[in-house]
This record gives sequence, C-alpha cells and structure tokens, in this order.
Amino acid sequence: MIKRKLKLNVDLGEKRKKDSVVEVECDRWGMPLDHFWRQRVLDSEHDNCVEFVEEKTIKKDSSLKKEKKKSAEEIDPEGDK
Repeated sequence: MIKRKLKLNVDLGEKRKKDSVVEVECDRWGMPLDHFWRQRVLDSEHDNCVEFVEEKTIKKDSSLKKEKKKSAEEIDPEGDK
C-alpha cells in the first residue's frame, strides 16, 4: 500500500477547499482505496476536480562527480598540496 497526494482543484464540501492537498492511501496501481477519492479521481477525467501531485525525486548524477574530479586534476595534475 502506498500513499499519494491529491490536489483539489474545486471545493468538495466545507472541509475540503480548493488548492488543498490531501494524502490518500492507494493500491499498487496508484488508485485510491477509499471509495470517495476513487470516484473523484475517475470524475477528474471529465471535470478536472482533483489531480495527483507528483513528488520530485532527485537522482545523484555520476557524471557531475566525474567532472569535478576531472577539473581537480586539471588544476593540480600531480596531486601536490
């Protein structure tokens, strides 16, 4: 079971206001387990009432490390301090 965030694009009652973000439990395919949220996701295909918020993942770039190492060798090829 995973948790995903939904951003509300419209008011969904008194407690659920526009532009708020709700965390919902989802199955392994990313569909909410709760019937209410599952129906809102299906409705959003037509009226865009909710949308999933994608979390950005930062990957370490190994090429950046190679560039740093290369530039350090260019400055001091002997490794003298």
